[in-house]
Amino acid sequence: MARSDGHSSRAGGGCQRPSGGPVTMTTVHVTYWRDIPVLVTARDEREEVSVPLSPAFQELVDRVAVQEGLEDADAYLAEWRVGSDESHPGPAATVACAVAEALAAELEPLRARYLGAPRPAESS
Repeated sequence: MARSDGHSSRAGGGCQRPSGGPVTMTTVHVTYWRDIPVLVTARDEREEVSVPLSPAFQELVDRVAVQEGLEDADAYLAEWRVGSDESHPGPAATVACAVAEALAAELEPLRARYLGAPRPAESS
């Protein structure tokens, strides 16, 4: 979704791969709650694009916060951080989507670490 301030925001499923054009370098960083990624932000010389990860990541953040008794807003907010900038070739939209897709694979290991192994499905 294009915004008038030169920034774009794309929901997890809204990533599209632009075709052609010169190779550009993009700076990307990830916003985390502890080590749980929630948002990918990428900037090239033309635009800044933010790609939120699936709602399951935010749900994990919320479950862990409740599980650990972080009822105080300040304690919850203190756990948020922005990761280091990394450079990747390609336009911001392409890079943001690629990083978001790679991070999506981390969901189940993060769930297992914070919430324990998933329960086996009950047989009927």
